[in-house]
Amino acid sequence: MPTRREFALANLAALALVSFFFFPAFLGKIVYSGDLTGSDLFDLNLPRRVLVADAYRHGHLPHWTPLLGNGFPLLAEGQSGPFYPVNLVYLLFSPGPATNLAIMATVWLALVGTYLLARRHGLEPQAAGLAAIAFGLGPTFLIRLKHLNMIEVAAWLPISLWCIESWLEDRRPRWLLAIAAVWAMQLLAGHPHMTCICLLTCLLY
Repeated sequence: MPTRREFALANLAALALVSFFFFPAFLGKIVYSGDLTGSDLFDLNLPRRVLVADAYRHGHLPHWTPLLGNGFPLLAEGQSGPFYPVNLVYLLFSPGPATNLAIMATVWLALVGTYLLARRHGLEPQAAGLAAIAFGLGPTFLIRLKHLNMIEVAAWLPISLWCIESWLEDRRPRWLLAIAAVWAMQLLAGHPHMTCICLLTCLLY
């Protein structure tokens, strides 16, 4: 287990890496792109997140919007992420910066979670850092920035496995609560396919 000092340094290192790799965000640019033939992010997920935030600003749940197709059930469609805490950034910022922040927070979580899991398995800090970079800044994440809710779910996987390891070590009930909370975050992030993959991974783990 890393000490508090090491944990703090790991967080700072993760923030530094995220800031370096996504530095265009600090220049007022966006750190993601669409596709030539349409984009899940620009045509689907981003508009729905903006509509969800707009509903909250007006003091009601985002049950339905007439602005998508012939009407769309935002609350019933999980990929809108109406209850995922990170999506609160859309209440505070315009869509471009909010999506930048959501991406950066997701990558930061993946980096820190993988570092903790690697250290739990006995890797030295340097090796744990490389493992974190391989996962959080690897191709699986970087080519999926346009599928934001997919990587939001995947980012919680190392934390989930770390909590399972912790529970197996001392059997304290608090770790079961932590596991449940992490799985809830994955469900709320709104990508059922990736959530099933992560839960199956935990089961086999």
